[in-house]
Amino acid sequence: MKKNYFSLLLALLMSMTATLASASTEIDGIYYDFSGTEASVTYENTKYAGDIIIPESVSYNGTTYSVTSIGNYAFSGCTGLTSITIPNSVTSIGGHVFEYCTGLTSITIPNSVTSIGSAAFLGCTGLTSITIPNSMTSIGNYAFRGCTGLTSITIPNSVTLIGHGAFWGCTGLTSITIPNSVTSIGDYAFSDCTGLTSITIPNSVTSIGNYAFQYCTSLTSITIGNSVTTIGDYAFQYCTGLTSITIPNSVTSIGNSAFNGCKLRNLQVKSKTPPTLSTGSFSEQTQYHTILYIPMGSWDAYAYNNAWYKFINIRETATTLEEATSMNAYTLMDTKSFSYAVYDPVNGNIRMVSSVTVDESDPNHCWQ
Repeated sequence: MKKNYFSLLLALLMSMTATLASASTEIDGIYYDFSGTEASVTYENTKYAGDIIIPESVSYNGTTYSVTSIGNYAFSGCTGLTSITIPNSVTSIGGHVFEYCTGLTSITIPNSVTSIGSAAFLGCTGLTSITIPNSMTSIGNYAFRGCTGLTSITIPNSVTLIGHGAFWGCTGLTSITIPNSVTSIGDYAFSDCTGLTSITIPNSVTSIGNYAFQYCTSLTSITIGNSVTTIGDYAFQYCTGLTSITIPNSVTSIGNSAFNGCKLRNLQVKSKTPPTLSTGSFSEQTQYHTILYIPMGSWDAYAYNNAWYKFINIRETATTLEEATSMNAYTLMDTKSFSYAVYDPVNGNIRMVSSVTVDESDPNHCWQ
């Protein structure tokens, strides 16, 4: 019995020692955890405020530790935090680190940082700009979700992945350039970015995630790169400002309701083989009113396809001189006008013989 008592006491003392050893340590107002010769800024039930400068190293009990990371939730909910300086010694920023730091207006992430965790800046409504370093390879899930004050952001060529919901609800963003290094745009990546007017998706991107641009109501022009093979479910749903779009010949499938709710006037599909459509990829209104432009010689493939046949107005488009000599062809000019292109045998070229401009003030216009 006595032996069991001492065994229990020893176990309790060891547990207390481990707890004390793992407790965070406060140095000059910042809390740290230590491991080996490295220190990590850690969460503590403290509301940091004002300007915070994280040092490159800290000394504790005669040992100097290099500050290499900012741990999960370290500054979460610190609404009084106005600025923070991150040293070049930091290589990783954890998840939810600055979430709901509504007083934070700008931040510079040093080139030493290679990873930022999920929801790192979620709800930072005061953040107006941020620079992502060339060392970053991905933007984490929900990293900037709800950053309504963010008006511009530069994504470096090192980034290959834009995570799920990365910029979801960033209503202040008006345009963004996605570099050629990005191969994937995650689900909800730019959903509800109502201020976004244009975006270019480079040839490096192979997939556009579900809901990626849903409710981007100000989006009027978008360029989809030639490497995209899949457009996800609801990807551009209710992008009511989108009137014209070109689907490159690399796209093989278009997801459920991908363009449902878009007021498309013109739709150009460059593949002679119709992409696979899912339920409601295009609304019935789009199928009835929108002119579908397809490559010459592919009318039968679309008109007799069990999904594409629902488009009432299908027109072939000449892309070469040989095609133009064989028959009249329609050519897309812009989102509001069309022109007829035919081969001119006298001058030996393709010439425009007439044009039609959409009059949006016309009460009979289909979108009025």
